[in-house]
Amino acid sequence: TSAHLPQTKLLKVLTECHCLVFPSHGEGYGLPPREAMSTGMPSIHIGFAGLEAIANPSLAIPLSFELVNANGYDVWKKENNNSTDFGKWADVSIENLTNAMIATQNSPAEVMKRGIIAANFIRRFETYKHVSSRIINSFHGLIGLPLECRD
Repeated sequence: TSAHLPQTKLLKVLTECHCLVFPSHGEGYGLPPREAMSTGMPSIHIGFAGLEAIANPSLAIPLSFELVNANGYDVWKKENNNSTDFGKWADVSIENLTNAMIATQNSPAEVMKRGIIAANFIRRFETYKHVSSRIINSFHGLIGLPLECRD
């Protein structure tokens, strides 16, 4: 079962942290980095899939990565005629991640500056309303309907 923190407790946890470290192999959206960034907390994450839009070096500490074959799961194989094609995911080296964490520790003023820029960016362009509007507009564009939602 997953646990959810009330917003007040989540904010308290975030204020006690130096930065968010989120070395995901790939994300559909990437809510944890966006939540942290909205508070002004710097985020260390990949610039792939759902995190690509917020991996700008002026907003975050992006991790370089290599796309590699994703590891498979037995359930997937069983449901997909024993297919071993699981697509690609981002692979981040431990050395790369360590260097990014050390850089944030060694440059607190730069990290704080990125945090403030990131918070303003997230609040201006990455709210649920903005993102849902972009998704709806993309969907409408794919099926040929007129665009109705605007940022």
